[in-house]
Amino acid sequence: MVWGNAQRLLRAKRLFLRLNACWALPALLPIIVVPSILTIEPAFAADECGSGTTVTCASSGNPYAGGINYSASGQTVTLNSGVIVTAPNGGVGLNGAGAQALNIASGVTVATSANGADGVYFYGAPTSVTIR
Repeated sequence: MVWGNAQRLLRAKRLFLRLNACWALPALLPIIVVPSILTIEPAFAADECGSGTTVTCASSGNPYAGGINYSASGQTVTLNSGVIVTAPNGGVGLNGAGAQALNIASGVTVATSANGADGVYFYGAPTSVTIR
């Protein structure tokens, strides 16, 4: 009789564990998913205003939340009046060799929020940099 009760108790515990295991994953899912969502950072796109070595960004693309980034040799990027760049990690970046030019019209806003982030930056191996 005692052995039968022990077997029933053991079966009941196994059933309890199986039922709890089925409910444990859905209960833990928000704990697993939420931190991964919170750590997503904006992607930096390239060629936001078209392709080529001479491009013009218009206010119709506002806000440029991922920044404006171009990578080519001898390029000229123009920001028309009313353009708003609100990238947390860097505003306008030009990468490449040769002459790099950035024309910024009156009424353009470039803002960053991360510590040490540059509003305008040039990298690569430019032979000359012009900001107008």
